[in-house]
Amino acid sequence: MSGKLISFFRLPTASSVRIGQVRIVKDRNGVIYADGSKVVSASTTGAHSVLQLADGRDFYVLTTELQSVPKAKG
Repeated sequence: MSGKLISFFRLPTASSVRIGQVRIVKDRNGVIYADGSKVVSASTTGAHSVLQLADGRDFYVLTTELQSVPKAKG
């Protein structure tokens, strides 16, 4: 499961500053992981998605980039 690196942002706004990249992985069952932690909630806010992880962190990513992450082949 190699996943894909996508950008994450400081806030889910159009003028938000890009902070860095996070590796997003979808397993063969469609479960999403970000930076090695399971995504427990994902909500869309405009062009961004807010990913809430099991370890308590949040990532703001572009929804179009999140949707382009391929599912692992099983």
